[in-house]
Amino acid sequence: NTVQGNRTAGFRMMNYARPTLDGNTIDRNRENGLAYSEYAAGQARNNTITGSGNPGIASWGDAQPELTGNTVTGGKQSGVVLAERSSGTLSGNQISGNALYGLIVTGNATPEVIENTLTGNGSGGIFYKQNAGGSGYGNFCYDNQGPNLSADLSADSAGPDFIQGDCSLY
Repeated sequence: NTVQGNRTAGFRMMNYARPTLDGNTIDRNRENGLAYSEYAAGQARNNTITGSGNPGIASWGDAQPELTGNTVTGGKQSGVVLAERSSGTLSGNQISGNALYGLIVTGNATPEVIENTLTGNGSGGIFYKQNAGGSGYGNFCYDNQGPNLSADLSADSAGPDFIQGDCSLY
């Protein structure tokens, strides 16, 4: 399927939705390519998301998506934003050429961030803020315009659990 040029998101998952989205082309939507909110979950795999007006993939509330093997590129903001109490897994994705960060994890989000490639993003690779946590390993970050892995966490935040050297300068 090709979903393009919408005034809102390409796909919006709300409430308790749990779809499987596989192999879609999601192009130039005014908002997100994929948006997960409330308690939504499900799988998004092997999708190509380009030119989104807001983050290519966004998850907030208590959403728990499994995001695997997607390409998120050329967005006007960050490639992926996981916010509020969002969790789930971000694995094997290619996140490149977005105006801001490749990935922002913020609020109290606690995703697993595994074996993603983040390159050529305008502000940096992966950025953790506020009370965000979770874990990550095997991520490869390079040629980002800012830090490959950075954090601006609250004083009482445990922060993410990343393997030393993950997403460092190569």
